[in-house]
Amino acid sequence: MTELTGVLAALATPLDAQQEIDEACLREHVDFVIDGGVHGLVPCGSTGEFAALGLDERRRVVEIVAEQNAGRVALVPQTGALATRDAVALTRHAAEHGADSTMIVTPFYEAPTRSELIEYFGTLADAVDLPLMAYNIPDATGVNLDLEFYRDRGERTTGYRYVKDASGDMAQAMSLLRNLSGELGVMIGMDTIMLPVFAMGAVGTVWGAPNYMPRECVRLWEDVQAGRLEEARAGFAAMLPVLELVTREGYAVDQDRLPSARSGPGALPGAVHDPARRGGGGAGPPPGRDPRGPRLGRDPALAADVPPARFERATPALGERCSIP
Repeated sequence: MTELTGVLAALATPLDAQQEIDEACLREHVDFVIDGGVHGLVPCGSTGEFAALGLDERRRVVEIVAEQNAGRVALVPQTGALATRDAVALTRHAAEHGADSTMIVTPFYEAPTRSELIEYFGTLADAVDLPLMAYNIPDATGVNLDLEFYRDRGERTTGYRYVKDASGDMAQAMSLLRNLSGELGVMIGMDTIMLPVFAMGAVGTVWGAPNYMPRECVRLWEDVQAGRLEEARAGFAAMLPVLELVTREGYAVDQDRLPSARSGPGALPGAVHDPARRGGGGAGPPPGRDPRGPRLGRDPALAADVPPARFERATPALGERCSIP
């Protein structure tokens, strides 16, 4: 059984000009992040914008990534869905294609009750013989999976070995790391707190940043594991301007709204997603509805502290040939 640890890349999903999955680009991108040293691949997660993909598209992405990976690093597709039956089908499909685990987000839009969530996770664990990972991202789902939830869920199923917490709540992250040690491997998914959670004993991360700077992300992990804290602090400080940008704007930011990243060698690696593909999402929420504050397009000064050169190592495939859904 593969133990999940280190830096797992939450892969972007490249599309071609016809808004179909760009298989060549995806294969090239898989090689890029593996060559950058990542320890695992997570297709169809939040960074991969699974909610904008159909079920058949999600299956095809997993198949392409599994084939291109060819067992080089851990494979952990995100298989949660609005309907339990769809999540079961996707989880079984991932297992059939060699997944080492699957990461499972909770249903969203109509947030389930606590007991319904426990049964949802239990049903998925019953469907496959894999050590699964629960995915907590309350800003997107409307529910928060805290320490007590994991303890309650453990009475229904022991099919989970890992937790990804993307709540961004440092106190919650510290509580999970302290109290679940030895029970569940805790991974963190919030860009701007990676250094402290690595230092506090996270078993790893499922992280979008390796899409454009895998070597830097892996080096941060390795420096902390080796006790090179001065080097880790310096490296993380250099990464923070970009991490703060994507935390504020999201990985699916419209490139045209970033004055410092529109063109040239420092262009953002993720090309513009098609607003029609995401129901108009490319323009951002209505004014006054964005909990992250002003969009960069409305206040260009917010991007002034982000060095474009930070993105120069991005794979050319994502920067020049492909779009993101």
